[in-house]
Amino acid sequence: MTGTDGEQKGRNKTDILGLAGFGAFLIILGSTFAAKPNLVDEIREMILDLRLEELYPGIFFPAPQSSFPIIYNALLQICIGMFAVSVAILAIRLSARQPIKMGAESLGDAVFWACAAGIASMMVAGSANVLMVMGYFLASIGASMIIRSAIVLGYSYLFGR
Repeated sequence: MTGTDGEQKGRNKTDILGLAGFGAFLIILGSTFAAKPNLVDEIREMILDLRLEELYPGIFFPAPQSSFPIIYNALLQICIGMFAVSVAILAIRLSARQPIKMGAESLGDAVFWACAAGIASMMVAGSANVLMVMGYFLASIGASMIIRSAIVLGYSYLFGR
């Protein structure tokens, strides 16, 4: 086996904690639907309630005309659950001394889910319109990406790896 073969094997390694995180997402999602049996009907009603709303002159986005607190509350619970899972995975990665790239990914995930929970809580409170939700959602994706990149680049700069 050559050095290249070993490197190739390392690239194909399965991220067990990543799979566990996805499994936790499915459990949280499934238990949310099980706990709220009318959630599918609420989602159907929300989809039927969508109308195009002008975000900016000439730019339209589908937005519900009514409030759907059951859906927003379910979304909030999912986000909080995934934030907790992301923090737990980050703690495991740090204690297992996994590569910094994986820890940065887990921290980025935690930041995203915390921001998403904040957005969902604003939706539950009724204090967010579609433009705010879109803006904050895009900002949370950006914040997650910047944190991941900053950690990996900072670590590479400081420790030359």
